[in-house]
Amino acid sequence: MITLEDFKNNISPQEYYTEENYIYLYNRHLDWIRDKSNYLNGK
Repeated sequence: MITLEDFKNNISPQEYYTEENYIYLYNRHLDWIRDKSNYLNGK
């Protein structure tokens, strides 16, 4: 069983809900999607 304590959370809610963090996370996820898409398409 995974508990909340198992996650290393070094960011406060005030930091999380910022435009800067949103853009960072968006780009990270976009990179992940592109990498997986390229992998699945044999590129």
